[in-house]
Amino acid sequence: MLFLFAVPALTITIAEALGYSTILVASGYVAKTAYDSASDRDGGFERQGESRAKAAADFQLSQFEKAVKELRADENMYFNVILAVATVGYAYAASYGEVSDDMRNYIDDFVAGQGAEHLPPGFRQGLNELLTSPPNVELAYASAMALAPNAIVHCNTIIELLAERFEGSTSLTAQEFVSNWNQLKAAA
Repeated sequence: MLFLFAVPALTITIAEALGYSTILVASGYVAKTAYDSASDRDGGFERQGESRAKAAADFQLSQFEKAVKELRADENMYFNVILAVATVGYAYAASYGEVSDDMRNYIDDFVAGQGAEHLPPGFRQGLNELLTSPPNVELAYASAMALAPNAIVHCNTIIELLAERFEGSTSLTAQEFVSNWNQLKAAA
């Protein structure tokens, strides 16, 4: 994983986060086991509709297993997207001056939803380190592109939402941030 700025706590936390995918795989196994035991109990399903019900359950299980495999293919993507969007959000918020608690909460809610407070502690610590010295627009853009280039639309969205939310306090620096951000996107 490439980080364009030093956040040592994140590398440990991402390793912890890999355990979450194990939970998903285990829950898939539990669901399959429950399905198998239900079909074996009392002589199986009733004959009428048995084939359709089993086919539907098998299809749902295969879709779930496929989704888990896709998640496991790039286990870090979730955290890369959160980190990329948070980096851009914090950088934009810093263009207003000091990042207020309201701005930070707004960014955290956007990037991780209601589960922001449940992010692994090391990852949360890395985000806190970003807040102490947020990157400039160039570094935020380069970091976002290195971490999750497919998340650039989310980075644009956080900038737009913060601009709308805090429009009464728009500073010249915030306007410059947006202008520089748009130039960097156009040059890519």
